[in-house]
Amino acid sequence: MSAVNQKSGGFSFLAFDFFCDGQVNVKCGSPSLAGLYVDIAFVAFIIMTLMGAIVAVGAQRLIHAVLGLVLSLAGVAGLYVYLGNHFIAAMQILIYVGAVSISMVFAVMLARPPKEAASKPLMGATKLAAGAIVALFGGFVVG
Repeated sequence: MSAVNQKSGGFSFLAFDFFCDGQVNVKCGSPSLAGLYVDIAFVAFIIMTLMGAIVAVGAQRLIHAVLGLVLSLAGVAGLYVYLGNHFIAAMQILIYVGAVSISMVFAVMLARPPKEAASKPLMGATKLAAGAIVALFGGFVVG
């Protein structure tokens, strides 16, 4: 993607040649134009991955976080296609974007809404059972 231009003392990045004297030349012709489209796709996949990660981390609602994760994982699959690993990209889509993300969406949909969970406090028997489970687990870990 980035190569040193040996003739002029500059370097190439994406479809541009940068020279030490500050000049920037756009590569012309059909081979570099095709390379420009490939580089634009690469940058688009990077932006897609990063934006999905930002949405996944910063979302207020859990379902939006899962959708951000789906976007990020789809961007990673696009990067695999860019690298020429079509099988890994297909597995990324099938396993992570398909199965794992759909399982997360089902878990979010089947969970109680936050308002309902906050309105029902834990009953005494539930607190006692939770305490017993923690004590048993602690006993197995320590002893």
